[in-house]
Amino acid sequence: MQVAFLVIAHNAPKQLQRLLARLAHPDHHVFVHIDAKSQIEDFAASLALPHVITSRIRLPVYWGSFRACQATLELIKQALAREPRIERFVLLSGVDHPLDTAANINRFFADNRDVEFIELDPMPSESKALSRLEHLYVSGAHPPWIRGLAKLRRALRLGPIKRDYRKGLKGLAPIGGAQWWALTREAASYIDRFADENPDFVRFHDGVLIPDESFFSTILGNSDFASRVTDCVTYTDWSAGGSHPALIGKRHLEFFKAVSGPCARAEGLRPLLFARKFTDEDAAVCAEIDALVDGRGA
Repeated sequence: MQVAFLVIAHNAPKQLQRLLARLAHPDHHVFVHIDAKSQIEDFAASLALPHVITSRIRLPVYWGSFRACQATLELIKQALAREPRIERFVLLSGVDHPLDTAANINRFFADNRDVEFIELDPMPSESKALSRLEHLYVSGAHPPWIRGLAKLRRALRLGPIKRDYRKGLKGLAPIGGAQWWALTREAASYIDRFADENPDFVRFHDGVLIPDESFFSTILGNSDFASRVTDCVTYTDWSAGGSHPALIGKRHLEFFKAVSGPCARAEGLRPLLFARKFTDEDAAVCAEIDALVDGRGA
């Protein structure tokens, strides 16, 4: 099966290189977006790998802004245009690492050809309040005059600007979920067309807080693809609380033995194919994961 991995990266060039090396496979294509605020020279070794295609457009991505969605949409469009045989589109961050071999990951998607792996969590939920949509969120991606107006409103204690999210969503039900997903070509094409044909919907999300956790899930959750959905295949540890996940360490290794690869499938568990997040200093942990994976075999 031809698979496109769409990778959003902004730091940790060594970890990115480890990730991309482990994704190498004759039927894998890796499309990488490097944050425009980063020094692309730091990522030269990763981008020189033969199965890697660098995004033709680089955007400055700010936390909580729509830029991550824009970068993802650009990677979808490039992958759709480059190779018509690609059947699976997998969104990863540059600080992810595989929990299985490239061959097993490819086989997994071939065995689940029609399944959409994405979280669909109707909003409001415990982790995603409607205020994400109702309040205009201003980030570093916005023009200086908008950031200045937001700063002035905070100084005057006027509170955030409120919006009618129902109008902004064009009547679609708001649905949240994790940023990371693995979609069929049909679903990726649907998202690409929807974004092109609904510019007002796209513009509305430019003021949503952390829109990458609702933009794609709202589009697919209100479509016929919702009947084909199961949870995503990327593990993230939120046990520490806060707005950022915990780093992966050796304490996770026993857990990965049970929930990744053929072991999970044999026990009827939902397999996890990737984990995040790692740093450049986590080479030893990644090596232990790789040894576990390689020793386990198919």
